[in-house]
Amino acid sequence: MNNGAYSSQDAAVLGPKIEEVVRADLGASTPVPFEVIGGDGKTMNAGTMLADTAKYIFGGKEAVLMTVAFDIEQPRPISLQVCLNRQGVGAHIGSVLYKAKIAKPITGEVTLEDPKMLGTSKFVGDSTAAAKLNANKDLLKRAGKFARTESPNLKVKAPRFFQVKPEDGAATITAASLARSYAMGLKVSLDVQEFIEIVGLIEASL
Repeated sequence: MNNGAYSSQDAAVLGPKIEEVVRADLGASTPVPFEVIGGDGKTMNAGTMLADTAKYIFGGKEAVLMTVAFDIEQPRPISLQVCLNRQGVGAHIGSVLYKAKIAKPITGEVTLEDPKMLGTSKFVGDSTAAAKLNANKDLLKRAGKFARTESPNLKVKAPRFFQVKPEDGAATITAASLARSYAMGLKVSLDVQEFIEIVGLIEASL
């Protein structure tokens, strides 16, 4: 069972547990290389994580023990950092940070709106880029569902962060989410494959 809550704070235990989740998300047949950051007991800070996202997500709200970082090459290059929060003598999965580059350039930054009680969140910011992304209803539905702000089983909450911004004549997508429980709470997913597919939808829409 791997439900995202663990009875250990040992990096040698937690790293492989997160890798197991990522490998299952990707449907990979071999282990996915990773690096544990902060597992030496030192305090985590924004500099050790995806900077823009970390500045927004963190601020004393999450007691981050360590992060498990992946640079995934297939089916497309993305960076993934899984934060593990202290929980008594153990730990649980906290915010999950994602980053990918796409070849399509944009003229200005867009972000996904906060979750709505009724209706679908849309992209706001640069009017040209937002109009193109908002025209893809499947993208809006999937991005809104992906960028979770609550993980009830793990009792974690975080603000929404989903950003597309210009970078070096192309664009960078940076997002945050929380673990998703399934199988009656016995298993957990980080929706890594879903993020990869959403990146593809954004690239095709711009």
